[in-house]
Amino acid sequence: MVDISAYFVAGGDRRIAELAAMLAADGHTVSTYALCTTQTYSSLRQAAQGARYAILPLPLADGDYLNAASGNACTIEELFEAIKGCEIVFAGKVGKKEERLARKLSINLLDYYSREDLQVANAIPTAEGAIELAMRELPVTIWGSDVLVVGYGRVGRILADRLKALGAVVTVAARRSSERVWAEAYGCRAVSVDELAFEIPGMKLVINTVPAQIIGENALRSANPETLFIDLASKPGGIDKKAAQSRGLRIIHALSLPGNVASVTSAAIIKKTIYNMLSEQHIE
Repeated sequence: MVDISAYFVAGGDRRIAELAAMLAADGHTVSTYALCTTQTYSSLRQAAQGARYAILPLPLADGDYLNAASGNACTIEELFEAIKGCEIVFAGKVGKKEERLARKLSINLLDYYSREDLQVANAIPTAEGAIELAMRELPVTIWGSDVLVVGYGRVGRILADRLKALGAVVTVAARRSSERVWAEAYGCRAVSVDELAFEIPGMKLVINTVPAQIIGENALRSANPETLFIDLASKPGGIDKKAAQSRGLRIIHALSLPGNVASVTSAAIIKKTIYNMLSEQHIE
């Protein structure tokens, strides 16, 4: 049974606006601030007043400011001062700076993005969004194309599986031997990330999922200018952009795909995760 409560929802992209609507449909009282598609309070303190729980975006911050489509809606410090009376504050990809500020203000701040259940579910719209982007940008079909997936974590596994189902010839580059064995077990060719410089030249499509710069100048030295690179890693990305630009390579840094291509599904994933977290806190 879902506890009917007062929620304050702020910032983010379309998925957070959809989340606010879903919470209201479940019977909660919902006040919003700096949402992209919904009428919201103009006053931060007015919007946050009386809320039991606060739900903030993924990622939480854009520098010192709340991550919001409307721009610099408020600073994180202003936001936290307004919501410090909330019982629990939920946010995604919380940085060390925000964690320290929350402790200073005695805010019970929980990071829903750190949850395995959210990250696995979130990998599905990420993979689908990357494939949609590749289909739109490539001059050839996925079927029959040589595709390199760099990284074999949650997103990499689902992505490789979906690409293979579409008829791509999929190679997975992974650091750990155990990941390479799993990739082979699911019918993909697997290589070490140390072999990227040898593998990239023969690919039509390269998709990076590793959240660290793993595709550097050496790996890009012999890349084919017709190869499409899609980087799914959070800023600053996993591909050396300066080296890629100097060689005229085409890179698309595709951030926040779940919110952009499947906002309703992504909102439902966040809502379910937050309800699970509340249940685990034994809140009836």
